[in-house]
Amino acid sequence: MAQTDMRAVIAKDIQDLSPDTLEEVHNYIVKLKEQGLGLGEQKADLMAFAGSWAEMSDEEYKTLMEDINQHRQQAFSERPRDEIGLD
Repeated sequence: MAQTDMRAVIAKDIQDLSPDTLEEVHNYIVKLKEQGLGLGEQKADLMAFAGSWAEMSDEEYKTLMEDINQHRQQAFSERPRDEIGLD
């Protein structure tokens, strides 16, 4: 079954649940998300880094951006011009 079809079926099934059962379903979904099971393992791993730059000082951020730019320049300066589309 396609993902959109599955979501529609689940949404319809949820409409028929009693309030008590609805709360149980909600708690189960929350538990899955906490375990990373609702997001897929790779996405959950990536989300672990979300907001990690928020705690970075302005000086650390500036240094990071300078390092990134320097590494990009080095990487592209060593590639043949035709490979990077600068003909």
